Amino acid sequence: DRRLLQRLGLFCDPVEFERVGVIYIHAVSVGEVRMALRLVTRWLEYHPDKRFVIAATTSTGFQLGEKEAPEGVRVIYSPLDLPLVLKVVFNRFEPVLIVLVDSELWPNLLHLGEQRGIPVALVNARLSQRSARRYEKLRLVTAPLLGQLKMVCAQAAKHAESWNSIGFSDEALIVTGSLKFDLQGMEQPAERDEFREMIEAFGPGRPIVLAASTHAGEERLIAEAIREVPGALAVILPRHVERRDAARSDLEDAGFEVILRSGFIPPKGSEAAVLLVDSTGELRDWTAHADVVVIGKSFLGRGGQNPVEAIAAGVPVICGPHMGNFEPLITELRAEE
Repeated sequence: DRRLLQRLGLFCDPVEFERVGVIYIHAVSVGEVRMALRLVTRWLEYHPDKRFVIAATTSTGFQLGEKEAPEGVRVIYSPLDLPLVLKVVFNRFEPVLIVLVDSELWPNLLHLGEQRGIPVALVNARLSQRSARRYEKLRLVTAPLLGQLKMVCAQAAKHAESWNSIGFSDEALIVTGSLKFDLQGMEQPAERDEFREMIEAFGPGRPIVLAASTHAGEERLIAEAIREVPGALAVILPRHVERRDAARSDLEDAGFEVILRSGFIPPKGSEAAVLLVDSTGELRDWTAHADVVVIGKSFLGRGGQNPVEAIAAGVPVICGPHMGNFEPLITELRAEE
């Protein structure tokens, strides 16, 4: 993809055709890009004249941004955090505000923003007490970096307290809640005929257990647990599609017939078969077909993955003990049990 050259500040379109005076939103992967899209969509409802550039780091994030960005919103690959490259990109778009999503602090990006007098805001910000203590220990190094942030929009009051403890004033802090958990304006999960036909190929009427955004080792662990539920079909969706071969190998070693969503071929023996969804950007609609969703990165990984799409679909959610990245939502959900 020639557009990857944008990482070096090289663009195919002449600079004269670019819109300038933009709000430059730095997002990394699919999760951050999805939050950026939600933020931009709501922002445009109140200020339709604003111009936006969403800079995504990963190819999957870039593809999602291109597919779902509102009309007129420019999606690019985020430039390398090198002064010369960043200067070229900033000269091209002339940002008036930089917005960083989810505690992604890139030193040269922040420094150039300060040099040019461009205010920088951090949205969906998290900061645990442990991380705050680390910042304190490295204060000589971190203080100049953090001092370039003009506003921090924290997910929860406890995060705001942590930011406050490392020197941020009350005026620079605002508790907004989490963009990940905000269902307003989020496109609802919807069943797809294509997905339904794949599922029915494993046998009609089976309860569907979706293992969502799994990490290394969790595919086998969860599939083996699902195998103990009579009639249940395991639909496995790894967090990173490039792990397809490793996930497939682990499942086959455990005795499963693995059917890939790409190049779908009906299973030979449905009882020992699982569906491995090796695609990106489809999790939301797979949840609409599930009877239960099991959240990945919460069993063998740390921090958990986002349960909001399953909640939006009205599907029961099971997660492991490691969901720290989604507090206070998880604590609040457990309190409602």
